[in-house]
Amino acid sequence: MNITVQKTTFPNMTLYHQLRSDPTEAKRVSLICSLTGFYPKEISVEWKEDKKPFGGSPVVSNMEGEDKKFSQTSQVDVDIEKWISGSEYTCNVTQNTYSKELSTSICSMTPPSSQTAELFLIGPPLQDTWKQKGLPFVCLLVGFDTSYFTISWKVNGTTPQRSAKTEPPNRNDNGTETVRSTFNVKSSDWRAGSQITCEARHLCSDKPLERHLLKAKDPRPPTVKIMAPFDSELVKSGNATLLCVVSDLFPSQAEVHWELNGERLPPSRYTSGPPLRISGSSSYAMHSWLQVPESDQAEGEYSCVVRHESSDMPVNSHISNVFAISPPQAALLQFSKGLICLVHGFSPAAINVTWLLNGRTELLESNTSDVSRGADGRFSLWSHLQVSWEPGALYTCRVAHVTKTLNLSKSQPEISTENEYFNENTHDPSSVDSPEEIWNTVYAFVILFLVTLLYSVISTLVLIK
Repeated sequence: MNITVQKTTFPNMTLYHQLRSDPTEAKRVSLICSLTGFYPKEISVEWKEDKKPFGGSPVVSNMEGEDKKFSQTSQVDVDIEKWISGSEYTCNVTQNTYSKELSTSICSMTPPSSQTAELFLIGPPLQDTWKQKGLPFVCLLVGFDTSYFTISWKVNGTTPQRSAKTEPPNRNDNGTETVRSTFNVKSSDWRAGSQITCEARHLCSDKPLERHLLKAKDPRPPTVKIMAPFDSELVKSGNATLLCVVSDLFPSQAEVHWELNGERLPPSRYTSGPPLRISGSSSYAMHSWLQVPESDQAEGEYSCVVRHESSDMPVNSHISNVFAISPPQAALLQFSKGLICLVHGFSPAAINVTWLLNGRTELLESNTSDVSRGADGRFSLWSHLQVSWEPGALYTCRVAHVTKTLNLSKSQPEISTENEYFNENTHDPSSVDSPEEIWNTVYAFVILFLVTLLYSVISTLVLIK
């Protein structure tokens, strides 16, 4: 009689978890250790929690297959708080002298992509930094799953005794979550140069996310300038735009608002961009755009007001009568070697000055200045033309503006037969003084001499006494 002895076969092992959500009991996690295809039936299963024997009561079920091999499952339930705290659970299987173990934890089930997030630290509003109360610092954690992150705060590397307020996650439209944590810092600590740190740590990561804020040393006051709208906006009806350029910012945080005739405009009227670092510099720059409806385009003063920690007083830039449309005024001045055309009081700034000879030929040898803006918001320029003063020549300064066109002309009289040998370059009748002008000069000189002599005599007598 032949007796067949089946050799020992170690089981195939699988370890997985299930979340139990029975409303009648507290949430628990079921850990299941599945063993298949082993022989003989005798086998030992032991559970561990964080490498230590686990005191739970496993539920064991056995089953024999047609191949005379056995299967078994062992299940333990753990509190979900222990599970999400990162505890590691191990299923240890022993058969005869051979043993094997499998371990699982929430971290082993969490992919690396779920362990990453973005962290942002926002300082207190600029208007609060001058107050004596606590300053609110806000930390924003943004990720697809923030449930396993914890947020903590430090002041100069030390965890403070006062606690922060951390709100529940808020679901965003793009599928991410945002956790907001607010921490109040003593204004005296902030002004003294304390470093504020926000730290976000994932349960399964040993590399926390950190963001720091430190009050800048040696802040510099910014430069503020309002750019006038394009001329195309000034001459057509509808809305116009004023641009405020804030440069040389350090540190980067600044608050910008607009005023009209000293009255603050609502924030809905303007848009301010974020500070951007200037390449190769420690300074920042930012812009603010003010929408000016046609109804507000009357004469008045617009102001761009910037508050910055470099000064208790705001930095301003003003622009007046920017939307006033004014025609040019001009004067043509003549002198021995040429003409000067003075143009002033016009707005907008776009203007064209040309010189004509006898009303037809354009002269290109002129020198025209840049347009300059006056305190009243209107513009001016000058243009110089060197001329040879040919007899009978007519020189015209033509000023073309969107409001009107001006033509100012000067000519030199024809030379007659009686004075054909008269050389105007060597004899200028207007420069010869009349007898009346000469005597007036003599009288003024004599009077001035007598006054000086009398003053000297009186001064000498005073000194002698």
